[in-house]
Amino acid sequence: MHARALPLLVLLTGCDADPDDTAPGDDTGPDADADTDADADTDADTDADADTVPAHRITGQVTWTLDYDPVAEGEGYADCTYSRSYEGVEFLDQPYLCPECDFIATGTAIMTSGFAECYEPVFGGEADRVESWGFDWPESDGGTAVFYRGSLANLSLAELTDVLGATLDDALPLGWTAEYTLADFDLPGHGSLTLDATGEVTVVVDEATRLTDPATPRTDPYDCTWPLGNPGTLETDWILSEGEVLPTAWLEDDCDDVVDLWDFHGTYVVVEASQPDCGYCVTMTQAAPAFLGEMEGLGVEVRIVTLLGESLSNVIGEPTDTVLDQWLARYDDGEPVLKDRGYGYAVFGRYFGDDLGYPSYALVRPDTTVVAVYAGFSSWDPVKADILADLDR
Repeated sequence: MHARALPLLVLLTGCDADPDDTAPGDDTGPDADADTDADADTDADTDADADTVPAHRITGQVTWTLDYDPVAEGEGYADCTYSRSYEGVEFLDQPYLCPECDFIATGTAIMTSGFAECYEPVFGGEADRVESWGFDWPESDGGTAVFYRGSLANLSLAELTDVLGATLDDALPLGWTAEYTLADFDLPGHGSLTLDATGEVTVVVDEATRLTDPATPRTDPYDCTWPLGNPGTLETDWILSEGEVLPTAWLEDDCDDVVDLWDFHGTYVVVEASQPDCGYCVTMTQAAPAFLGEMEGLGVEVRIVTLLGESLSNVIGEPTDTVLDQWLARYDDGEPVLKDRGYGYAVFGRYFGDDLGYPSYALVRPDTTVVAVYAGFSSWDPVKADILADLDR
């Protein structure tokens, strides 16, 4: 993670995410409740060719034991267990949710026992839910894989445990332990609990289910007339860093096209993670036309790409058509506004850590490498200064 302290001005002029968005999750781990609702592009009838790859499928069963300490037991809490089964299919269109993963699958985790008597009194929620499971897989059979998991749509997956002797098609033992206080889950009383998970996982390659790589440069024109600038030679490790290629994303615009951020290659671009109810995001957007006009007067072409989330209370949520249309009705300046799907929170969150605020944005060179990263807004002057300095370098 690239984290740094922010200047006081930024901390005073940014919109903070709702603390609930980063609260400890249930059975995932202290920071790890994560997931995606990505719609993998699969077609069991498609012949294998250079444009598709076979999908990984992940199945698993896990049982969690909640072991309360004597203080919590004295408050009336009793040890218990609950279990889930899981089946997921790989998706390719949100690799920024787990840069370390070789593959991520999304699927349904079904509660098979213990919901009413164990899980629901502590964690609430529904018995069944969508989860994402991912792996950093070893290069050869029998090596050590690293397991990642999450259970909120569009939130970054987090590392849970190593899986020894990782081999495709074999059932592999899976387990991890996490410790919490009752206060971590807003439970009454004092004391703590240990959550111990044990189970197994199987990974197979399904040749009949083919996935289309979203990174293939687009050739069909965008209905909203955005450029098709992706040169097809860019590479990223999905980590935001100055001097490195901006991680791309494929996000929907108001013309219902999925837009590749790398298609804005060839000009200076400001990629901005924004929320519709963030006052400083609105101020930044309202000031954008004057900034763009000023840069045009200096002979410098700049694009601003806004990645719009659902709200500050759900910063990882994908906005509805209504939210997007309302934003465009108020602030449309002809620049792209895309429905974010966790990119802003994942990519800028890794950069800023606990100092993440909204808006967060990156200045990108015409070659798609990052010049600078910012959080909060007071004026466009720092971006203008950085562009002019970059031109003189």
